[in-house]
Amino acid sequence: LKPLNSFILPGGCEAATFLHLARTICRRAERSVVSLRSKEDINDNTLVYLNRLSDWLFVASRVENQQNSTEVPGPQEKTNKTSCMKCLTSAYFEFKFN
Repeated sequence: LKPLNSFILPGGCEAATFLHLARTICRRAERSVVSLRSKEDINDNTLVYLNRLSDWLFVASRVENQQNSTEVPGPQEKTNKTSCMKCLTSAYFEFKFN
């Protein structure tokens, strides 16, 4: 993979889109565990694991897009951000309701 020099919009090929969705869910779980930690004893490795899983999902989505020759522009590049969000929204509803 090429080094990142800008922010990447989520999306790309279908597999990468689902990986971005999984990363979003993983990050939400991480935030929930941080909140829960103020009320319960939580193993510190839980947060480490969720953080590393989120990192892995991000890299996996980049690999998928690279292997499928799918360019995902950053926000400073001219792109149709609406189509990126439609793709993610579609993937989310397909995942949640199927």
